[in-house]
Amino acid sequence: MAEASESTGAAVVVTERVRSNLMWALGVAASGAVTIWLLLFPLFSSSVWLVWIRWIGIPLVCAFEVMALIQVLNYFNRRLEVRDEGVSYTNCLKRTRSYSWDEIVAYDIREKSHALELVLGGHPRTFHESSTNFDAFVDSVMDHTELIALSDR
Repeated sequence: MAEASESTGAAVVVTERVRSNLMWALGVAASGAVTIWLLLFPLFSSSVWLVWIRWIGIPLVCAFEVMALIQVLNYFNRRLEVRDEGVSYTNCLKRTRSYSWDEIVAYDIREKSHALELVLGGHPRTFHESSTNFDAFVDSVMDHTELIALSDR
């Protein structure tokens, strides 16, 4: 479930601090570490096929480890601050960029994906219903821009 409401003044702050996102990422990271350990076990050097499994499996698991790391960084760093002047988006690496309302297109994909997609300066960013302050976020976006329905896209 989403954590307590987080807002500052007239701004609406939307984050992905949802415990299930963090637990998913930590579970993938832990299972990936165990898988890599098992693949490095000497058993996987006894035949050519097992060596091939090792050389294919380790890079594949490492890709999952990177995805888990990005999810953890999203949990702690990703946020969107909606103000009357526009929107400030902070990505998982804590890089913040501000957009005015004329640079933003909003798509209502709640019926299909339970989310709202904002196209910020040409880059789509999706925020799900589980995000903190999602309802206030939708209201604020509807006040400042026309919400385009999924069927219009």
